[in-house]
Amino acid sequence: MPTEQQSENSRLDLRRPARFNIISVMMNERLKILRDYFPTAIFTGNKLVFISEDSRVELTEHRRDNFAEDQTVPIIRVRLCGKRPDGEFEPGHYEDFELLDISDLAGEIEKFVQFAVGKNLKE
Repeated sequence: MPTEQQSENSRLDLRRPARFNIISVMMNERLKILRDYFPTAIFTGNKLVFISEDSRVELTEHRRDNFAEDQTVPIIRVRLCGKRPDGEFEPGHYEDFELLDISDLAGEIEKFVQFAVGKNLKE
């Protein structure tokens, strides 16, 4: 017969996966909204991807690891990848964006990519 401590531990273990699933769903909410701002992007379930002939841009959503209760604004990381002579994409520079207003966030990401890659994300 399980002790009270064992019963408590098994209850905690049962709740743990559900908590991580909820966090995972919540983390991609801003990416799903940004997908509407960038119609040429492909949403893979955990990132937005833009691909052109000579570059690739990836947007991923992150949270700070300080375990604070007030996780205010998730971080959107924009990673730029350039094409190597062999045709493969090589990860390059990335920038993190922490803007609360989604319209401002989309605008700043668009400007960043335009200046870095020389292409418009909406085309």
